[in-house]
Amino acid sequence: MLANLNRTSENLNALLDEDNRRAVKSTLADLRVLSHTLAARSGTIDSTLKDTARTMKNTARLTDDLPQLVQRINRSADAFDRMSNELARAGANASDETLPEVQQLVRELRDLTASLRRVSDQLEQNPSALLYGKPPAKRGPGE
Repeated sequence: MLANLNRTSENLNALLDEDNRRAVKSTLADLRVLSHTLAARSGTIDSTLKDTARTMKNTARLTDDLPQLVQRINRSADAFDRMSNELARAGANASDETLPEVQQLVRELRDLTASLRRVSDQLEQNPSALLYGKPPAKRGPGE
């Protein structure tokens, strides 16, 4: 039993040699600095966590609403398309005085319809663009 106790004592002494004691001491000092830093910034950390939780909740709600938004944009684009077609037909029957204005209105409605369709397609492909905006264009060679 004394031999076992002696071996255990030798192993413990080898484990706690000077290098290991310095390493443990350094680790404890680092932990002390870390705990003081965290304590000093606890208010900021709490605020950041609350803001992050609120952002995630809003993002989840927006993600849930996104399909309906895309459908509404598509319906609006279809409605503008129908209006432009009806105006084009009405313009064909209109007098020579109003014809240029009607044609201009039809062109603008078609442009608006195309824009709405592009927005709808972009939102379907990248819903985060609604929150973060359009990603920057990729640079070309030599830029």
